[in-house]
Amino acid sequence: VPVRSSSVASRGAAVVAVGSYGGGFVHGDSSDLRVNVKAGGARLGLITQGHGRVYGRGGGSRGGGSSPRRKECSNDDAPSPSSSSSSSSTSIMSRSYLHARVGCESTLVVAPDPIVPYARSSFSQVQRYDVERGGSVVAIDWFGAGRLSRGERWDMELLRSRTELRRLEEDEDEEEWDEDEDEDDEGKEGK
Repeated sequence: VPVRSSSVASRGAAVVAVGSYGGGFVHGDSSDLRVNVKAGGARLGLITQGHGRVYGRGGGSRGGGSSPRRKECSNDDAPSPSSSSSSSSTSIMSRSYLHARVGCESTLVVAPDPIVPYARSSFSQVQRYDVERGGSVVAIDWFGAGRLSRGERWDMELLRSRTELRRLEEDEDEEEWDEDEDEDDEGKEGK
């Protein structure tokens, strides 16, 4: 959804509010956004309309269910290196992919509201920026702890985020997006 603002337009920029149906990720959802900010001084800002909710499986999903028990802080609950996430949590993982190309002398600003993983949720995101010489990227990647009013504080099963930045020469084409590469990384976890 383009955001109309005379101050933004007078500077030759565009702002787009990225939205989705349903107000968040339900386990197994996936989004794939591809952006091309063409060379020659184009300016684009990507924002969201609210925080990105990542709903958990079972009772922690929309509309209620029991709240997780609040835990006291101790090192006894720390996972061991061999106890990485189970395959059941990754099989219902929600995923988000952003692949952006920024041309020479152009600018992309990615300033979403935070991702907020709810209890028992699994979420993985990859943000890839291919930037030509002279192009600029400002990217914010941030997370909320969960629904604190329900006693959730980092009670997700898995939260994974990867940001890739690659400088392109002006005549170079970016590689195709390889979602299988991300799947391979999940299989290597904990090994």
